[in-house]
Amino acid sequence: MPRSGIMDDLFDKPKSCSIIIVTYNSLSFISDCLAPLIDMADVEIIVVDNNSRDGTATTLKSRFPSVTILALQDNIGFGRACNIGVAASKGSFIFFLNPDAVAPVQAIRVLIGFFEKHPRAGIVGGRLVDPSGLPLQSIGDRPTFVRLVLEKPIEWVAQRINPFGM
Repeated sequence: MPRSGIMDDLFDKPKSCSIIIVTYNSLSFISDCLAPLIDMADVEIIVVDNNSRDGTATTLKSRFPSVTILALQDNIGFGRACNIGVAASKGSFIFFLNPDAVAPVQAIRVLIGFFEKHPRAGIVGGRLVDPSGLPLQSIGDRPTFVRLVLEKPIEWVAQRINPFGM
């Protein structure tokens, strides 16, 4: 049945951004992740489910019909699932989002705006904050003198003596 009327622009307008979320047994928190994003008309949301056993894919299909759900038959890992999401995407920009994160709409708008203003940029990342607004570190332990001098060499020696961690 052909569409007609005022809603045509919503369906036919190209998406500026594809938000790709990879899930695995994420039912307990994925709704909080999707809720702020669901009304962004210029964004497509793709959830790649890595064969969850908690009903994530089935629940999302019924609760969020506008979200594209790609339910995999096997858990193929995060990276491969991201690639499947990218292959299915139609947006000008790709935005990877973990299912336990909540991204305010304005934050996504800022990132899209940055890309539009800086077309040579290849990647951007947002600032991670906890629920109280305090910044979170996103790349591992903060280096300190003690960690650099003591912990890393001790870990290195321990791995050489017992490479299987036993």
